Parts: sequence; C-alpha cells; structure tokens
Amino acid sequence: MKKNIIVVYAVSALAIFLLLTTLFTIRIYGVQKANAQRGDDMFGQMSKIIRNGYLAGDRFFPAFGKNVKALFNYDRRLQALVIKNQDNSILYYYSTCPDAVHFYPDKNDVQYTTSRSYMLYKVPVKVAATPPVLNIEILYKISDRNQIVYIFKALMVYTLVYIIITAIALVASSSKGLKLRPRKVKAEETVEEKAAETPATEPVFYSPVPPIEEPVEEKTEVAEEPAELEAAEKEPAPVQFDQNHKPADFGFADIKFFDIALTDSLTEAANLKKDLVLAEFKFTSVPSAELWKLAGEIAAECFTINDLRFAMAADKFTVIFPEKNLHEGLAICQNFAKSFSVMSGKNMLYAGLSSRNGREMDAERLITETKAALFKCTDDENIVALETDPEKYRDFICSKG
Repeated sequence: MKKNIIVVYAVSALAIFLLLTTLFTIRIYGVQKANAQRGDDMFGQMSKIIRNGYLAGDRFFPAFGKNVKALFNYDRRLQALVIKNQDNSILYYYSTCPDAVHFYPDKNDVQYTTSRSYMLYKVPVKVAATPPVLNIEILYKISDRNQIVYIFKALMVYTLVYIIITAIALVASSSKGLKLRPRKVKAEETVEEKAAETPATEPVFYSPVPPIEEPVEEKTEVAEEPAELEAAEKEPAPVQFDQNHKPADFGFADIKFFDIALTDSLTEAANLKKDLVLAEFKFTSVPSAELWKLAGEIAAECFTINDLRFAMAADKFTVIFPEKNLHEGLAICQNFAKSFSVMSGKNMLYAGLSSRNGREMDAERLITETKAALFKCTDDENIVALETDPEKYRDFICSKG
C-alpha cells in the first residue's frame, strides 16, 4: 500500500511538472506572436513615414528624423532602422539598442544580433522619387525579459503551492501513521507456544491517500496576464471610416494601440513626476472622410509631435498630451476646436478632458473621468475639463482600500 502511494505521488508530480513546462512554453509563444503582430503594424507605419519624408538624391525632409524618433518613443520595442539605396549603401541609420545592432561606418555595414528575442524585417519600399525603391531594415523586439520573468515567477508560485499542499497532506497522514491493535491470546497456551507464535501485538499501518486537489490547474485559468499579451488577446476592432480610408490616412493611430500607449504614458508620467492630460473629442454628427481629413490637418498644426492621437470610433478620437497640465491641455483643445469650427463651416466638436494631477492612477480611471466630462458637453459649453483634487482622491482610495 505504501509503495503504491509513492508511485502515485511520483507520477502526479511528473505530470504537474510537464503541465507547468507546457504552460510556460505556450505563454512565451503567445507573447512573441502578439508582439510580432505589433511589429508588422509598426513596419507599416514606418514605411509611410519613409515614403512621405524621402526626397530625390538620397535626401530626407528636415522633420523626417523627428518623426522617426517619435515612432520609436511611441513603441519601445522598435530597436533599429536602416535605410539603404539600391546599391545597399546606407542612407539613414537610427538605433536605441547598441547591444543588438552594431554599425560600422567605415565598412558601410550593419550587423544584427542573432537572438530569438528580436525579429528583423527586410522589405523594399517604393517611393515617389529617384531611386524609386529603398531597402528598409527594421529590428523589432518580440520578447521581453521582464515578460519572461513574470511568467516564470507565476509558474514558480504554482509549484510552491503544490509543494505546500503536498507537505500539509504528508503531515496530516503522518499524524495518523501508526495504530496498534492487540491480539487475543488463549489462556491455555503455554509460554513456549506463545513464544513460538506471532508476537502478541501486530502493528497495523494506516496510510490513507490524501484527496487529490488541483489548485495548479484552477489558478492557471485565473492567472493574471501580462499587459501586452492581454491587450493582444482582447484587441478592439479597428476603426474603418469607409472602404478606402483608415485612421492612419488622416494622422490618427488605430484604437488597438490606445490602451498600451495610455498605460505607458501614465507610467512614464508617474516616474518623472509629470502631469498628463487625456482629451476625448466627439463630432456632433457622423463626419465624412473630408471632415476627418480636415481634423487631422488642423491637429498636425495645433498639436505637437509628442501628442498621441487615436481614432476611437467613426465619430470620436482621443489625444494624449504628455507633460501638460489641465489648463494647458484645455487651451490647446479650445484652439483646435475653434479652428476646426471655422475651417469646416461651423461644424462643432465636443471635448471632455481630465488629467493625472499628481495622482497614482490607472488608465481605466482616467478614461472614465474623460468620458464623464464629455457626457456633460452641450452646444453652449462644448468643451468640459474635469478638475480633480489629489487629496480627496487619495482619501477616496484609502477609504476603499
């Protein structure tokens, strides 16, 4: 009986180990697949910047470098950009990771890392200049050490839980371990006969098998996902204005990048102790592609290159203003809405604003405040800014905690 229990425990322990190893592999693969999809989207946006910024004679517009750096700041997984002409001569080079890319100016050559954590895109891009084709190379990071460590820690926790449950089961079973049951001896038996027989007491061992629990599998189902993977699994549907236009055509990023961008911006603002403003704009009626185009053109003039714009619906878009307080963001939005109304023929925009204002908060809270401000907009008061009190907010959080 005891030997059977040991065999069952060994087999179950091996099964749990194989299950954890399989889960680890699946999670890592899922993270890399989601990040590779983001890399494809980033390559498309980079190609558009290159087509718009290239001049004839291997030259670029003066603002080309700023646009490239802005895209690198927007997605920290972009590691390097190399632009070559048809002779494979390097025209432009930019990198944020010297450990993964080595540039040799004297040899006019670039060497990339062979790590599987990175993906290298090599695709020719057609441009409206001479030469008509440029060779583009982009190095993109598809797996992050922090993500792998996070998954590994989660699996270690599951293993520790299994070990603790096993230890509790062994202690509980050992407390019932040995029970003695006396054997009756006949009175007429002689001393010699008693000595020749089995000892008067027979030890009886009880080793009940503890009930099999499955905490590991249950916890695996509710385990907290990493931020980038959850965003990939629950990605919102992209905004499509019509059959021929997408948000990027008018200078707006797709909605699927919004949650990640806002979370990263809030984290960076908290680390730098800076403010941040989120504004949500709504057209008073369903706009045409021409109105979206006009909004994009005015936004390019009123907003800076660090202000992130996202198309949220067919009649809504949001803007993240890093390092701006509520009053600065309100002034910018008023100027933008006024310019749009004049140039579009008195078409009105509603706008709701809220800011971080020194608070430790998540993206969902800031989005909720911004939508609440937008809900209060009227034709007489088309821009509403929600001004918060950091002290009252902390008291509110403490009372809930």
